[in-house]
Amino acid sequence: MWKIGVIGTGYWSEKHIKAWQFISDAEIKGFCDRNKGLLFEKAAQFHVPTEYCYTSLEEMLSEADIDVVDIITPPETHLELVRLVSAAENILCAKTFCTFCGGS
Repeated sequence: MWKIGVIGTGYWSEKHIKAWQFISDAEIKGFCDRNKGLLFEKAAQFHVPTEYCYTSLEEMLSEADIDVVDIITPPETHLELVRLVSAAENILCAKTFCTFCGGS
């Protein structure tokens, strides 16, 4: 069973969430967005239990039982999120994860 953490509940998240829910060996165990209203609206829409909802990425990474993090946020946020998540989990970031990735 793949335990998935999702970051971002905007427009593209619906496609990712539906795909994860289609996979029998995957379950969303962490659901994160800073916009609390949208977070709980999408959680209800896709039957994600509220105990899996987080408004803080750091909390989700430390508390949720997840194997993979799916970053579904605008490209300009990817570099920071990839850096934060890569220390703790595997990452799925569907777009180019930053505009400049040279050096550390």
